[in-house]
Amino acid sequence: YTSPNVTGFFTSFNLMMETIKEIEKWDHEKEMNREKEDKMNARREKTKKKHGRPEVDKDLTINRIIANRQASEHFNSKVFRDVPTRLTDLLIRLIEHGPYEFPFDPSELGDLFDMASEVLAEEPSVVEIDFGVHVIGNVEGSYIDLFRWFSTFGWPPKEKFVFLGGAIHPQNAFSLEVLALILALKMKMPNKVYLIRGYAEGQPLNMGDRFPPRISETLREVAAKALSRLPLAVLINKQILCIHSSLPNGMTTVDEINQIRRPLVSYHKNSLEAYLFDAVPDLILQKPIDQIGDNRE
Repeated sequence: YTSPNVTGFFTSFNLMMETIKEIEKWDHEKEMNREKEDKMNARREKTKKKHGRPEVDKDLTINRIIANRQASEHFNSKVFRDVPTRLTDLLIRLIEHGPYEFPFDPSELGDLFDMASEVLAEEPSVVEIDFGVHVIGNVEGSYIDLFRWFSTFGWPPKEKFVFLGGAIHPQNAFSLEVLALILALKMKMPNKVYLIRGYAEGQPLNMGDRFPPRISETLREVAAKALSRLPLAVLINKQILCIHSSLPNGMTTVDEINQIRRPLVSYHKNSLEAYLFDAVPDLILQKPIDQIGDNRE
């Protein structure tokens, strides 16, 4: 990376390459498991054709057989599908490409946003995690800064990150790269990367002029679907509540946030959601006017 804009940002380049190797290692192990499962299925099918019934381990009880069958079907449908393989390839290419405009394939982006919708919908509104995490505020579509944080602190899976919303910005075309990298890491390592909802995540995603208008609009809709399912807060070690903006004075328990239903498309001006995403904290309001910056966090 020779661009003067990113000189010194890759002091942990070796760690970044280790991340790529770790991803490739996981993919290799996944492929080995897939081949093993395919061989077992082929053997069962062969036995079924030969004897008219599937091969069954006699030591298993009926309940264990049912449980194993359900687990196997869930495993195949969730892990051994084509989309994660493509996403892994996208993740590696994003990391190798560096903090520059990325030549996205629209269909690949659509797959990423679709899969993110499914994964994010399964998380609670308040995600609870333990200590040992880096908490990052507004990135605002600054792809260079995102790479700098990873290069400074370490890349997942070595390190764990929480992004407090504001990862994208309606006026920054690099928001697409920022969102794609965070979501690709999230899909690959869901317990190492967390992104919560902020004000900007409710705004149209800036696609720039890289796609035809119709494709850009379709991708915005798919991205909005994923972003509407983002968690609303993170509770670290049951002690530290991380949100994007502020809390109302009348709020008494974290469960009030957990009760907010998602997907969240719109909210009222004075609602709890409005405080979480779009309110200036009282602590900031008490400062002199000349000390208040544009960053609402």
